[in-house]
Amino acid sequence: MLLAASLFVVGWSALTGPAVPFSRAHALANAAATPKVEESRYGMDPREGLSSEEITVDSEFATSLSPGRITELGSVGQLQAAIDAAGTDAVVVLKFQREGCAACASTREVYAKTAKQLGDGGYFFFVDYDKSKAFCRQVKVRFVPCGHVYKDGELTAA
Repeated sequence: MLLAASLFVVGWSALTGPAVPFSRAHALANAAATPKVEESRYGMDPREGLSSEEITVDSEFATSLSPGRITELGSVGQLQAAIDAAGTDAVVVLKFQREGCAACASTREVYAKTAKQLGDGGYFFFVDYDKSKAFCRQVKVRFVPCGHVYKDGELTAA
């Protein structure tokens, strides 16, 4: 729970540099310098081990993307569309949650504020664990809430 809280409380400032009091947040501040995140209890990049031919970008989803606005995401194709849209100028942030989870609900407001503050600098998504079980299995998420941050096409924090 501390991971989720520090990820979303720290928000975009963790990605841009100002110091924060949480040790986990400090690690997130250095996320852009981290080349790759290995699988953890908070998941992994679901594109690992897939060739580019195996990833079908959801082009309909891609046309609906807007930075700074939170939308729902639920597949590898949608994740790839978001990463492609972000390019090198923005981050992609996923928040894994489920209905009825008090800890998930407690981070919604801060997550929304972070998305608004970052604006064009980020694409923000909710992943509903119950609606997107296949995707969550691919990501290997074991706990909710948790978050993933992608920068320059790579998972830099989980």
